[in-house]
Amino acid sequence: MPLSANTFGTEACPLCLSQHTTPFAKLALKAYAFCPRCHYTFLHRAHWLSFEDEKAQYDLHNNQVHDIHYRSFLNRLAAPLMALLPPTATGLDMGCGPGPALAHMLTEQGFTTAYYDPFYFPNTELLVGQYDFVTSTEVVEHLRTPYHTWQQFKRLVKPGGYLAIMTSWRVPAAKFATWHYPKDPTHIGFYQPQTFRWLAKQWAWAVSFPATNVCFLKRPMSAG
Repeated sequence: MPLSANTFGTEACPLCLSQHTTPFAKLALKAYAFCPRCHYTFLHRAHWLSFEDEKAQYDLHNNQVHDIHYRSFLNRLAAPLMALLPPTATGLDMGCGPGPALAHMLTEQGFTTAYYDPFYFPNTELLVGQYDFVTSTEVVEHLRTPYHTWQQFKRLVKPGGYLAIMTSWRVPAAKFATWHYPKDPTHIGFYQPQTFRWLAKQWAWAVSFPATNVCFLKRPMSAG
């Protein structure tokens, strides 16, 4: 549904904190905005689920650790990441959900990987150290405070290490109404490659896209 600037009020961008966001779309009475600065699209907070309802949605997921189809999906990130890692690399999977399949996959290949999830594995001690790599698959679209979470991601990666992200790229505005991603009520933020390029520029990190919907950000060995 096309929107004019007066269709609804805008909010500050929750990713880059810019005050200059614009109306983007309205689907089933839910209002979305777009940030021209970082190319992040987000659902207005008035339409977010409660934490209880959000957790209930996650409980419906059936992502089993040894499910071959789920592992094949995650391998789009795992395979190119492992090709870049030194043999002794250790990592952290952020937002693993009830089935930490990716952490198991990487650990099985010799890359010991811890896992954290605020709902299912809330071991905050894991968020203190730094890691050779940090992964987060199908997570960043759920973030309520993406600015703070991305800063946390940045702190967790050692110099020379990798931050590996998987999330579906936002489709063009003309296709947004029929895109499956916003139909999940827990999906409140949507990224484009330009969003990751903006983050990489802000951090002075290298960025690459080894597969569709997969982004790697590499921290320089020097401070950054």
